[in-house]
Amino acid sequence: QQAELGRQQAEAEKQQAEVELQQERQARQEAEQRAKQLAERLRELGIDPGQLN
Repeated sequence: QQAELGRQQAEAEKQQAEVELQQERQARQEAEQRAKQLAERLRELGIDPGQLN
């Protein structure tokens, strides 16, 4: 029974890690999309985004 509880705990931790990884991927995709939109807006204003560094 103890081994089964340990297995269930490990599975729950694995699932939690997968959820967190998916959330991180989603956040990164959203950030990349915002960056693309900002760069496009800067270009519309006549500003080269590459010159801002």
